[in-house]
Amino acid sequence: MSGSDELIVRIAEVPGPVVVVLSMGGTVSSVREPGREGSVPRVDASALLGDVGSLSGLSVVSETFRMLPSSSVTGADVTALAARIRSLGATGRVTGVVVTHGTDTLEETAFTLELLAAATDVPVVVTGAMRDGSDAAPDGPGNLRDAVLAAASSQVRGCGVLVVFDSVIHSARWVSKETTFRAAGFSSAPLGPIGWIVEDRVRVFSRPLLGFRLGPGEGPTAPIAVLATVPGDDMIVADAALRAGYRGVVLAGAGGGHVARAAVPVLSAVAAEIPVVVSTRVPRGPALSKTYGYPGSEVSLRHAGCLMSGVLDAAKSSVLLSALVARGADRAAVAEAFAAFA
Repeated sequence: MSGSDELIVRIAEVPGPVVVVLSMGGTVSSVREPGREGSVPRVDASALLGDVGSLSGLSVVSETFRMLPSSSVTGADVTALAARIRSLGATGRVTGVVVTHGTDTLEETAFTLELLAAATDVPVVVTGAMRDGSDAAPDGPGNLRDAVLAAASSQVRGCGVLVVFDSVIHSARWVSKETTFRAAGFSSAPLGPIGWIVEDRVRVFSRPLLGFRLGPGEGPTAPIAVLATVPGDDMIVADAALRAGYRGVVLAGAGGGHVARAAVPVLSAVAAEIPVVVSTRVPRGPALSKTYGYPGSEVSLRHAGCLMSGVLDAAKSSVLLSALVARGADRAAVAEAFAAFA
């Protein structure tokens, strides 16, 4: 019997509603080993739950779905994760799913699960840790406890995929990692979180508008080049990405989504062959569409065939573009999808 089948059997044997924890690895599963420099993912899902303490009145079962640093999680891994979550929801016994994940790419995985509508039937909450299990003050157990409480709460139903971190509830559409070391690792600025977990009570005070979703199917598996611009850059690297076989380009432009004058003909030629989406390297605010009209501005890039990312940053833009291209979307369909985030 496969591990997946065993989990379904265990769910059937537990009385009442069940919260399922699926572990993907990452810092929350990492420890330092004697004779080895740095921590590595080693702790399975059941051991993670063992550190959480009592969850009175809740039935929780777990599965180690992957054991990876999150920088090595692929689009295929997340597509499989979304399918696993939907299969758990189909049992009719699961009241919520928690995914433990490395923080490096946690926002991309959460956004992918949202695009693939993984939370249609049951709440899906993604969490992790900034400090590994060998640290003097690991944050993983507290984050996991909060995530389980959130996943079991009727407060979060209909809110889409969520990220719970440091007792704060974020929408997957807006969350991003904002520090490399502090325990409060994530932010939803400038819009803010949707709730908190205080004294084991889940409090949602702002329900997100979910909007665009791709629905079940292929996730972000098409190779997309994410490129950053610097002053005077002619972006010839975009042409190199095209020749190397990338199927789309996401550009983290300056300001509202700007490049040097010299980059416009290069990006125009690339956009004639594969989608080029222009985001911004600025952490607050959308890519613009019609404010500036000089060569290298958003207006000139649109006229050159590029698409603007709207409110999506470069990381989330690459997720959406990869999934669209993997599904065979033409340029019109890609444009329509990004227009939903304008």
